[in-house]
Amino acid sequence: MLRQENINVCLKWPNDIFIGSKKLIGFLPRVITRGKEIIYVRVGLGMNVLNYTPSEGISLSKVLQTKNINQHYWTAKVLKAFNDSIECNKKKEYVIKSANKFLTKSFLPSGYCPHTWKIKDIDSNGNLRIENDTQVKVIRRF
Repeated sequence: MLRQENINVCLKWPNDIFIGSKKLIGFLPRVITRGKEIIYVRVGLGMNVLNYTPSEGISLSKVLQTKNINQHYWTAKVLKAFNDSIECNKKKEYVIKSANKFLTKSFLPSGYCPHTWKIKDIDSNGNLRIENDTQVKVIRRF
């Protein structure tokens, strides 16, 4: 995690990490099934390091304000974060609580009007919960 006072890092459920309002990382999950059984999950990762980004994105070099970025170092940091996440998987409540700290409340799933719906939190199963004046709705991960 980037630790600078002027950097606002947030999570867009279920698969993006933002710096302020700009996308830095996108996760590309793919669930492989046989019938109703999950065989395995494959996760790709796209991180803007030194590349040019469209207006909705930001590169790590711009965040850190340097072109002197070691891509091998940052690849190792991301892989370690994945490993740490897998280790934390046994501490489900901790993971959900931590995710909720960084959850951005401004990106509703498509089809939901921000004038009537708002993001509540991520539940104990990793699903997004949204609410309006009369109900809470669960948006499943897969």
